[in-house]
Amino acid sequence: MIYTNGDIYEGRWKKNERTKRGKMIYHDGKIFEGKWSWGKLKDPGRIITFNGRIFEGKWKASKFELNDYGKMRDVDGKV
Repeated sequence: MIYTNGDIYEGRWKKNERTKRGKMIYHDGKIFEGKWSWGKLKDPGRIITFNGRIFEGKWKASKFELNDYGKMRDVDGKV
C-alpha cells in the first residue's frame, strides 16, 4: 500500500487494517518492522531512524516504551 504522503506499508491486512507482521516505510526515512494490531504498532517491533538508530522494544497504542525490554542502538551497534 502506498499512501498519498509517501508512506509505504508491506504486510498483511484484515478488514481494511494493517495486522500481523508488516513493515512501514515512512516518508521521513523511518522504518518500522514488527507486529500490527488493527492498524496500530504492537510489540515486539523496532524502528530504524533515517540516521540508522534502532529502537527495539514494546509498543503501546503505537507509542514506543523504552523499558526493561526495550533498547536503542546507534549505527555503530552501541547500546
